[in-house]
Amino acid sequence: MIRPIDEIKGYLAGVVEYFKANIENDKSFEPEYKIGSKILRQIEKAASVDEIISTTNSMNKTQHYNGSGWYDFQNQLCRYFESIGVDVEIVGEEQAKFLKRRNA
Repeated sequence: MIRPIDEIKGYLAGVVEYFKANIENDKSFEPEYKIGSKILRQIEKAASVDEIISTTNSMNKTQHYNGSGWYDFQNQLCRYFESIGVDVEIVGEEQAKFLKRRNA
């Protein structure tokens, strides 16, 4: 079942707040907060799927915490894309996961 888009956006915003709350104790959360915030703005402005994917994948060029929060954020982005009719998956190795359109 596809969750309502507003619920997904709210969840993504909550994960971004989690990143922000952890910066004080661990600076490696800062890139996740910055990229996550940028992605939320892109979603609100109805940026293209490819633009959002590119922003998300740019995290692989940056040292960051790369824990379960970031994976959860990517997973929820996949749910967001699903809710707008676009099939996106997380692929790659443990330390370099990225999003891509299926069959693209």
